[in-house]
Amino acid sequence: MHLSCKAIYGLRILYHVAEATQHGGLARGAKLAVALSMNDSSLEQISGLLRKAGLIKTVRGRNGGYTLGAHPEEITLLRIIEAVDGPLSMLGDVSGEHCTDPAWEVLSETMAAKAGTVTLAKVLAENRPQMNDFVI
Repeated sequence: MHLSCKAIYGLRILYHVAEATQHGGLARGAKLAVALSMNDSSLEQISGLLRKAGLIKTVRGRNGGYTLGAHPEEITLLRIIEAVDGPLSMLGDVSGEHCTDPAWEVLSETMAAKAGTVTLAKVLAENRPQMNDFVI
């Protein structure tokens, strides 16, 4: 299985937004893009998907930025992946009888169940010193 770069950046965005929120601030777009080595349009595209899923909120204005849309304990890896990439599946977007083997469906369900147990709060607690090196 391969997670998209967008899903990985989605997690990294949420991580940095959560850190800023924990310190009582907002994650500023320009600083966030630099910290994540992203261009502004990619940040806006992925943050738009996260915002649509209710995972982050945008605060407009001169002192605006991003804040979490839910508590870190409520944000799971599964929610992040699905917000950015759609449903988690080992098979991707395929059709046909030869691609619907029940074993692959069980594996997809098992992975989704596990990803649904790992929260942003857990990632924050376990990876605080080096998020830029965080690998899923």
